[in-house]
Amino acid sequence: MGMIVAAALLGYCVGVFLNLCADFLPAEPRQSPFQFSRCSVCGAARRPLSLAGVVADWAGWSRCPQCGAGRGLRAPLVEVATAAVFAFLAWRYGFGIPFVFLSLYFAVLILVTVTDLERRLILDVVTYPAMGLALAGSFFMPHMTPVKALIGGAVGFGLFYVLAVVSRGGLGGGDVTLMGFVGLATGFPVVLVAILAGILLGGVGAGVMLALRRVGRKSAIAYGPYLVLGAAFALLYGREFILWYLAPYAR
Repeated sequence: MGMIVAAALLGYCVGVFLNLCADFLPAEPRQSPFQFSRCSVCGAARRPLSLAGVVADWAGWSRCPQCGAGRGLRAPLVEVATAAVFAFLAWRYGFGIPFVFLSLYFAVLILVTVTDLERRLILDVVTYPAMGLALAGSFFMPHMTPVKALIGGAVGFGLFYVLAVVSRGGLGGGDVTLMGFVGLATGFPVVLVAILAGILLGGVGAGVMLALRRVGRKSAIAYGPYLVLGAAFALLYGREFILWYLAPYAR
């Protein structure tokens, strides 16, 4: 139990940092996330105690000293979600190599989700280092090899590069680099599960938004969050899904 609580606290701290990254990395010119957050209303710097995250919200420390605006809903959601993900990973894998790399992978996926939903941006400054991280992880993660990672990365990147060209703007370059990272992190053949799940979820999500008239047929849709969900499923259950699917053919 103590291990899970410790993982949740670590995830909470990482969530605070992810919020800073989501605020500062998309800015033009790009700014360092290693600074205090700024008010989204007036731009004034928040108090140092605002870095306490949800605790600061409860205590009133996160309000802007200039205009009194709060941090909004996104920040606490990211912190709580990251804490929950880290706690789940610790419960499932314990504190070991899988926890270390999977927690970093999921931190990347959470940050990508936030920037794509808010800015329609999946940043190269996030996905390119994440590719290097995933390739390094392939040397240590169970059931993974560098060869599997490289094939998975080539499949994810290559397929979505073709889709981006064919769709003529339906998919952006960020989606392509995201799937390159996902392919490296999941490896081959698990990357196929991530791709299939992401495409299916994206199709369902787009269909629902069209039915509700939230978007038009030619509107740009943020596909990153759907690809992230597919990647999350593949990272956690992709290998088991493939074994389950192939089980009838092995009899």
